[in-house]
Amino acid sequence: MYLRDEDISLLREEEAYVKKRYGAVARTLSNSEILRISRGQAARMIGLGRRQMQRVVKRFRQEGIAGLRLKSTRPHSSPNRTSLRIDRDHGGGGKEGHGLRC
Repeated sequence: MYLRDEDISLLREEEAYVKKRYGAVARTLSNSEILRISRGQAARMIGLGRRQMQRVVKRFRQEGIAGLRLKSTRPHSSPNRTSLRIDRDHGGGGKEGHGLRC
């Protein structure tokens, strides 16, 4: 397969999904015609779409084992979010403060 000594030692510390991704990526990059599988087959093996598998392989080539980990898609900032100061000034707190008086 595609196992390198440094990858083996790093994989021992990784979560199961990273190990599964590594196995799938390793088989797509294998030099052995017996072991090599298509990216579509690898994607089905680990429950991803073919395009996502292509991204995982690309990230593995660029970053190594770290590229197999899940990446957060959370934005670094929310430019349209109302600031807490404005929200508090206008009574936008919890249930009790909607700025209305009865």
